[in-house]
Amino acid sequence: MISIEQVEKLLEYADVTFEEARDALDVCRGNLLDAIVHLERQGKVSPRGGAKAGAVTVLPGNAQEEKDYRQPKGEDFTEAVQRFFKWLGEQFDKMGERTFIASNKEYDIISMPALIFWCAAVLGFYFVLPVILVGAVCGVRYRFDDKTKNNPGDTEKL
Repeated sequence: MISIEQVEKLLEYADVTFEEARDALDVCRGNLLDAIVHLERQGKVSPRGGAKAGAVTVLPGNAQEEKDYRQPKGEDFTEAVQRFFKWLGEQFDKMGERTFIASNKEYDIISMPALIFWCAAVLGFYFVLPVILVGAVCGVRYRFDDKTKNNPGDTEKL
């Protein structure tokens, strides 16, 4: 059973006649949100403007008009930037402990700190990328290892 309050709520939101609002609620079995969507699809109601992407617009009568779900609760932009730079600093610290190794089936061809590899890859992108691609075609395998140096028993092979 559709109440007069539901029809009045729909009339507040949509610029339709009383009969159209009641019919939309009948079709949608009293669900107000479905009735609004139904009227929008018929072209009788235009979607609300001004809502941001990712924001949910609440029907009139509720205290909260819009709620943004894209940002975690209690975190503003400056805190997010600080958290990002903290994470970036941790990654740079870890790069000092990691090693980039290029090897074939028999031995390591080159071993260098990951930080040096990434600096070379960024600064010499047009040189490093073709070298890596040619190496990959020739059977060279690339990996990052958490060891900074080879094991004491290993001999360094270049």
